[in-house]
Amino acid sequence: GKVQYNSWAGVIVRKNGEIKSLNDVDIYYNKSYGLYCGEGGKATVTKCSIKYNESDGVRVTGKNSSAAITSTKMMYNEGNGLVATDSGKVTSVKKGHASGNKGYGVYCANNGRVTMNGVSVEKNGKDGVRVTGASSKVKITDGKINDNKKNGLVVTSSGLLNGMSGTSITNNSKHGIAVYKEGTTVNVKNITTSGNDNYEIYEEKGADTSLKSKK
Repeated sequence: GKVQYNSWAGVIVRKNGEIKSLNDVDIYYNKSYGLYCGEGGKATVTKCSIKYNESDGVRVTGKNSSAAITSTKMMYNEGNGLVATDSGKVTSVKKGHASGNKGYGVYCANNGRVTMNGVSVEKNGKDGVRVTGASSKVKITDGKINDNKKNGLVVTSSGLLNGMSGTSITNNSKHGIAVYKEGTTVNVKNITTSGNDNYEIYEEKGADTSLKSKK
């Protein structure tokens, strides 16, 4: 199916509504978000293509709002690929892409939650993954974060990288991984960083991390 050319978001789930299966849908060219979950809205998304929307591809915002996303392409959107903010939770992103967006590939802010497994985050206009704001948490397993126009991964302003393994962070235009003061990382292991233009890993003084700066 196709959801295209709407005057706001393509798919909207609000006020504790739920889409139990959004499967194999092209969500393109909408005037704002591709998929918006807010006010307790929930969605389960599989094998969708969410592209060319005028804001974020997927935005999950507000208490009790959530999404589970599998094998989905969140690409070429004017904003970010995937956003979880203001207590919104992306309980799982499995496989798929958050790539080629003008903003961040994945943006988690203000008590948002994102758990990623096997996701490619490539060629975005800003950082590949950015974790920021009080109690925001991201976990990454078996990811590829490469060729983004700024940093591969940023943790800042009380954000938490709550585990990362089996992930490569390569060829980003600034740092591969940047942990700024008030950012925290735990359980980071089995990662590869190479070809990043500035630091492979940048640890700012005051960051809570076992990672050490390296060029």
